[in-house]
Amino acid sequence: MTAEHSTQMARALRSTENAWREMEAEFGLLTDAEVAAAVSDESGSTQFASHERAAGRLLAVERPEGLRYPGFQVDPSRRVIRPVIEELLTIARATGRSEASLALWIAAAPTGYLDGARPVDRLDDPAAVVEAASQAFNVVW
Repeated sequence: MTAEHSTQMARALRSTENAWREMEAEFGLLTDAEVAAAVSDESGSTQFASHERAAGRLLAVERPEGLRYPGFQVDPSRRVIRPVIEELLTIARATGRSEASLALWIAAAPTGYLDGARPVDRLDDPAAVVEAASQAFNVVW
């Protein structure tokens, strides 16, 4: 690897880490217990988030401290996991995207598919976000 490639790789890694830190600051990167508390899981189970993830309804990202769940997935007014997350996970899997890639797409940057809005800012319009994901993830170069 050349010095130029090393510099570019370091910049890319810093940029990605900054995106994770911004996501955590804005929405939180929640533990299993924090997800359960956010959705008022009656069972009090610390396995609630793991179960929802296994069922394809919640996305998780690997962080140095373990799996974390981006907080934007929880609808704070209804105290439920947003149903659109399951649809987005289905699209991401079908197009070979990772959960981390999906999380960054949702929260990190505006997209032309949503008239310059970030998908996270349009989660209350799930049809628009699902359509944007379908278009963005199926682009062939």
